Amino acid sequence: MNNLYRTLSFLLFVLACSTFAYGQQSGKSFVDGVFTYRIIDSDGVELVKCDKKAEGDLLLPQQLTIEGRPFVVKAVGDFAFADCEDVARITLPASLRTIGYKAFYGCRNLSAINIPDKVTSIGVEAFNYCTGLTRLVIPASVSEIGDGAFWHNWALKSIVVDVANKDYVDVNGVLFSKNWTRLIAYPAGKTEQSFSLPANTTTIGAGAFSNCKDLVSVVLPKDLVEIRRYAFQECNRLVSISIPKSIDVIESGTFSGCSSLRQVTMPKKMKRIGNHAFENCSSLANIVIPDGVDEIGNRAFAGCTELKNVSLPRTLTEIGEEAFTECDLLTSIHLFGTKPPKVGANAFVQKVFEKSTLYVKYYAVDAYKHAEDWTNFQFIYRERATYRPYGTNY
Repeated sequence: MNNLYRTLSFLLFVLACSTFAYGQQSGKSFVDGVFTYRIIDSDGVELVKCDKKAEGDLLLPQQLTIEGRPFVVKAVGDFAFADCEDVARITLPASLRTIGYKAFYGCRNLSAINIPDKVTSIGVEAFNYCTGLTRLVIPASVSEIGDGAFWHNWALKSIVVDVANKDYVDVNGVLFSKNWTRLIAYPAGKTEQSFSLPANTTTIGAGAFSNCKDLVSVVLPKDLVEIRRYAFQECNRLVSISIPKSIDVIESGTFSGCSSLRQVTMPKKMKRIGNHAFENCSSLANIVIPDGVDEIGNRAFAGCTELKNVSLPRTLTEIGEEAFTECDLLTSIHLFGTKPPKVGANAFVQKVFEKSTLYVKYYAVDAYKHAEDWTNFQFIYRERATYRPYGTNY
């Protein structure tokens, strides 16, 4: 019994010493060549930073010794390789478990990188602006991919998912959730001119089609319920889009920079148009905003240099700052609300005040003439009875 007691006491002493030693080291940072690490647990470290002067091919080691103790590299931390613009290839260790927020952001000359078989999560915008990558392979272990993980990867032609992965799948190089309900990323380097989403897709992820320079046509499924921010940003050959009736919000920057976009069909269910939603859609000439929309966000249509005619619904209560700035050709604005909407600073440019005609209901003319936000306009006309809040014909 005494021997057993002494053995247990010794083991508890060793454990206490180990715990104390780890407690003393936890959070400490160490530099090894171009890499800076931080201890995160009793046998693991996180890569905190790579020297921005690093260049060429880099090998992140699986194990290193710190003060006589072995540690394995378990994580690439937030911004760890951010803006390492001269790195060409990165080999990550088999021990890696997580890739952090914007971990490889701005590695513009990175042409090849492996994602090891034990990685479980890829952070938000992890590979944003890795403009030299042409192919990525997602292993079976990955169960979480953050928003915009592959934004602005102009050369990326395919994302391949291990068939054993339980959460994700690829369809001809396009990344989906396993059941196809969420489209996560359509590689910007694909050369197809048209794409139809699967019928059961309900969500298009943030930046999913961003910078797809060759897409002319995208067919959205009727049961789609969410298009997330910047989903179609700078798809500059996209000509038209029909938004399904199940969508009620156009989020920030969704179609910004779609310079060939000429026709947009919005559903009657729509409630809000977000900031920058159609900014710099320089081919858009006419826009009909349906009844139900109560807010147009800041710079929502800024830079729509060909925009001539706008129809605003009776439900509209607010137009954001600079919403129609740089729309110098805007000459016709139809307003169906009897109460003038609130207008943010510089929502319209001076040329619009001087040349545009406001068409309002005959019984609302006085309200608009005396509304502080609308007094800069020179012309206010009664709207003809044949005009409707939705489906206005110019």
